[in-house]
Amino acid sequence: MLDQYNISEAKKDFSFIIQQIENGRISEISIARNGKVVAKVVSVKNSKAAIANRIGFAKKKLVIDDDFEKAFDGMDNEISEQLTGGTL
Repeated sequence: MLDQYNISEAKKDFSFIIQQIENGRISEISIARNGKVVAKVVSVKNSKAAIANRIGFAKKKLVIDDDFEKAFDGMDNEISEQLTGGTL
């Protein structure tokens, strides 16, 4: 089993590659163009990227100041005038 495929091999063996990853036989496969790795195929079950991309991963990490919306006061009409030539 190769741990690196060139793009044409990966296209040809894509189903096999996915099956090997799904079954846990391999953890990742590198895809290369002209010998340079450009992508990796990994299982999402244990992937840090999969965990980080879950909904709510940034919960309680983003703080928005109470007067945030005040910065946009009056912009609705200004943007409307720029886009349509008139106010809302």
